[in-house]
Amino acid sequence: MRAALDSGALSSRELVRAHLDRIAEIDPEIRAFTEVFRDAALERADRLDDERRAGTLRGPLHGLPVSVEESFDFEGRATTLGLVARQSSSAPRDSLWVRALSNAGAIVLGRTNLPQLLRSVESDNPLFGRTSNPFSPRHAAGGQAAALGAGLSPLGFASEGRVAAHFCGVAALTPTRGRLSHSAPCSLIARSAGDLELVLDALPAATLAELDPRIPPLLDPPALPLRGVTVGVVHDFGLLAPSSALIGALERAGDALRAAGARVEPCMLRDLEPLFFAAVERELADGAQPLIEALAGEPVAESLRTLHKLARVPRAVRAGLEKMARLAGDPETARVIAAIDEKSASEYRALGEQIDALGRTLLEGWQTAGLAAILCPPYATPAVPHGQSADFAIASCYSLPWTAAGLPAGVVPVTRVHGAEARRDRVKGQLGRLARRIDEQSAGLPVGVQLVAPPWRERTLVALMAAIERNVSGDVDYPRTPVW
Repeated sequence: MRAALDSGALSSRELVRAHLDRIAEIDPEIRAFTEVFRDAALERADRLDDERRAGTLRGPLHGLPVSVEESFDFEGRATTLGLVARQSSSAPRDSLWVRALSNAGAIVLGRTNLPQLLRSVESDNPLFGRTSNPFSPRHAAGGQAAALGAGLSPLGFASEGRVAAHFCGVAALTPTRGRLSHSAPCSLIARSAGDLELVLDALPAATLAELDPRIPPLLDPPALPLRGVTVGVVHDFGLLAPSSALIGALERAGDALRAAGARVEPCMLRDLEPLFFAAVERELADGAQPLIEALAGEPVAESLRTLHKLARVPRAVRAGLEKMARLAGDPETARVIAAIDEKSASEYRALGEQIDALGRTLLEGWQTAGLAAILCPPYATPAVPHGQSADFAIASCYSLPWTAAGLPAGVVPVTRVHGAEARRDRVKGQLGRLARRIDEQSAGLPVGVQLVAPPWRERTLVALMAAIERNVSGDVDYPRTPVW
């Protein structure tokens, strides 16, 4: 699209109008957008077309349409996070990301749906409704990833997008903590690794630091040459085995990296389980009381109902439920239930220190082994049927540790679930039975893989993602989006 703008083959107005028309046609079924800025987007496109004709370009995003998750503030508009009570609120100013995109010449098509209070992998809330997966209306999706997967937007910005990208057959990059925003996490979502690199070029840290001085104004280290680098593969973090389709995608991605000259070797990471549970404990260290307060008098999204119920019962009842989960063969679920407890300030500080220590140990192990990146699943299964994430928190064990440690991570689509892979032979406990039910409904869904690198190595991540993409994009089962 940028090439077409640069050559004059297309105008920004034509690009924006084409996306707006597709949103009007497709989005009533998918419900990816919470609001569409049709008139404002077309007016801005005309201004940017005038600037281009006058020889003024704001950067690589000049005149390109994008979409932004509803969690990002727009001056004068409500940022509801899916709460009915916040509809009458009004943001005092644009968020850093909205200002950065405006300065770079991007055109915001509208805002996309999100999980209620950002506490789930499903974009589902009583205010805006439920977003459906472009590959299956019965399955969950993130609003931003669904918009890209359905061809409603070419670039997206969300609070967290890796699991959603895996669900919807698109790419995502969560940079090093502090690279894009100091105050809140931000993921870039695109349909290709090249598009992710375009955003990194358009929004360098030095430019973002002018908007938020807490962002280090540093240059991104260049990508490492892929020939000869070593990538460690971890198939299973030991908490919930990934679907056979995820294992197949990892093997295919490993072959693609070897074809690009990289060494791909199995490796063991022993600190991922304690890192995951330390992150869960820290996230729930307030006993989920702010969640209870925010949802007081509110309808609760299906994906939040289990957490909401557990947080509201007395501690003694939760202790009984924890014991029952252990007796039922679900010790991991029991640990999540036990984590819902108010911590003291010293306990909270200790959790932060534990997470930092575990992150350092991981990185030291990578350095000793000479690893440039880790290849692993992004989630335990393909996209879940609507509402199924409520009792499936353990499935995020493949993404949450990296977020907690502040490491850069990316997801790239690889394949789709074959009918024979839509099964799970060996299961244990209620959690395993739920995973089997999810797998049995997954035929045809997209499957991605995740890459994780040491801090500030976003360019290397994108290069590895691009190498996988180049090799697998010709496969029959590659999850092509509607615009490809």
